[in-house]
Amino acid sequence: MRRRGAARRWCPECGCYVDVVDLVQAEVVTGATRPRAGDCVEEKKWHSFQGADGTLLVCLDSLLKST
Repeated sequence: MRRRGAARRWCPECGCYVDVVDLVQAEVVTGATRPRAGDCVEEKKWHSFQGADGTLLVCLDSLLKST
């Protein structure tokens, strides 16, 4: 996954460094469509936060646990 764009960032909800992906990559990993992926973020199934450039990032650990 890291070769496909995952990066390491601090996840405040996990309390540690995790691999993160953007919302588009999260959709690819889960097969979710944009509205469904947005629902997962809003329902707090996925830990999400903004990157330095404003991109929504998703904690890969929380994403994989929700599938």
